[in-house]
Amino acid sequence: MRTSLRAVSLALAPMLVAGCPRGLVGGSASGSASVQVGATVSIPDPPASTATPIDERGQAEVKLAACARGDVAAQVAIVSDFVDSCHEMIVCGGLTNQFGVAIVSVLLSAALGKDLSIGSIAYQGDGVYKVGDVMTMTLVLGRDTSWGKVGDVIPFDVMRLDSYFTEATVTARASVSIGAGGGETRQELTVSFAGVGPGVELLGLGPNPASGVKVDFHEVARSLGGAIQTANVITVDDRKGDSHIGYHLTSAPQRFGELLGHAPQGMTLASVDATRGTQRIEVTGWGMQFQPGSSGTLDGTIDLTVHGDFDYRVHLGYPHRKEPDVTLACP
Repeated sequence: MRTSLRAVSLALAPMLVAGCPRGLVGGSASGSASVQVGATVSIPDPPASTATPIDERGQAEVKLAACARGDVAAQVAIVSDFVDSCHEMIVCGGLTNQFGVAIVSVLLSAALGKDLSIGSIAYQGDGVYKVGDVMTMTLVLGRDTSWGKVGDVIPFDVMRLDSYFTEATVTARASVSIGAGGGETRQELTVSFAGVGPGVELLGLGPNPASGVKVDFHEVARSLGGAIQTANVITVDDRKGDSHIGYHLTSAPQRFGELLGHAPQGMTLASVDATRGTQRIEVTGWGMQFQPGSSGTLDGTIDLTVHGDFDYRVHLGYPHRKEPDVTLACP
């Protein structure tokens, strides 16, 4: 039983989650639970926590009675500004997943005449992609090729068809097999070309496939997901009224296939510079990761000490949720 190319397009559509970093061109981004094609691991997508967040900022005068002085609400405002800035971790994590979907779908998009480029992501050269003014992604090899080893930079734009084939024509055919367990859809791609580019090995076709090669979309997607890793750097520099919230995060190289299979992405704090007037935030504990999935959430904890007219401690807990539990305490 055969279906049309429109069926292929509809199968791909749930994976394409549009969005851009907050503060760059507006909107938001999130991961898609529909994406399984690139998974080298498969981790269940845990539901986001539905528990009402604990938020002690509204009771700051009570919680900090033993150490507070002056305008307590004004002294706690820097915490709210810091929490708002932490949302960038969700936006950037979601956009990383969106980019991964576009990468593993590059051949299918060519067959459908689709442009899967993401407006806020621009290739800078030497494997680096700039995401507005907030994040850079450096793509490196996830497995050895004839031109590089695991961890080496991928020195070309993986979103360009000519990185894989020159003078290429890609066609697609969708078919559905009906069995006892139900229907199974397969998307077969045929690629005719004049020559190959360095990226052809990332497709799992070896260095010298013959023109007219037929490939299964899901197999190619899995190959790309395992062959390409991303190492991210997030640099936040927010001005919020009297507050300046800046921090620098790094993520170790991780295969897109793992991220699309719902593996969490660690986010390591490299530095922080957060001030409001005479106040200064000191990060005393950090253990955060982005959890891809149907909505994209954060898991982990952040411990802060706010120095100023009086010192106090803040604990932010993200129990698989976008918003944290916020608790306050005297030193």
